[in-house]
Amino acid sequence: MRWTRMLGFWAATGLLAGCASLPSGPGPKSVGRAERREELGDLLLQVLMHSQIASETGAFDIEQVVQHLTEKLIARHPHVFGDAHAETAAQVLKNWDATKRQQKGRDSVLDGVPRAMPALARAQEISKRAARVGFEWDSIDGVLDKLREEETELRQAIGSGDQARIASELGDLLFTVVNIARHASVDAEQCLRQMVDRFTVRFQWMEAEATRQNRPLESLSADEWEDLWQQAKRDSD
Repeated sequence: MRWTRMLGFWAATGLLAGCASLPSGPGPKSVGRAERREELGDLLLQVLMHSQIASETGAFDIEQVVQHLTEKLIARHPHVFGDAHAETAAQVLKNWDATKRQQKGRDSVLDGVPRAMPALARAQEISKRAARVGFEWDSIDGVLDKLREEETELRQAIGSGDQARIASELGDLLFTVVNIARHASVDAEQCLRQMVDRFTVRFQWMEAEATRQNRPLESLSADEWEDLWQQAKRDSD
């Protein structure tokens, strides 16, 4: 029952939704039930193989892997296995972060976020951790106000012609957009990935249509590009 309760809290955070998109190769892949089962099996095989290789060198074995995981989960869920109190998913995450930071001897709540992560994903994780300890807007309206403020500052930077200032202000604006995604409970990395896919499909539709009309892309006016774009949105989405 305690393990069921623990999983219930994680489901409430939305983090278990990632099971619908398991890693396969260089990026995430949306899969159905059968494919998900197969991908989970592949992941499990990796764990078993690495554990077997490690056991042959005397480093550790699969039992030690499972034991360490069990101890970690118990230690980081004091509201389930101990005396701590947590009624919401947010409180669970706060307890998790505090316990993890103490166990690993980390000084900052931001420690441990890999710098090698894609920039949008790293930004969202960083902002999420900061928000858990109170560095947060009251609502998404505050973030949208911040976006307008950052846009104004970016316009001023562009007007100055200072490249370093422009880069800094553009970074601030992008980070604010990531916070909007977080408040809206969407994944910024996935949003941009999907948008790039949509743009690619639409642009390739425009290329094909221009070829069909025997019109070189370089000869199109701004109005003609806009007309093609609107057609592409209607016909390719």
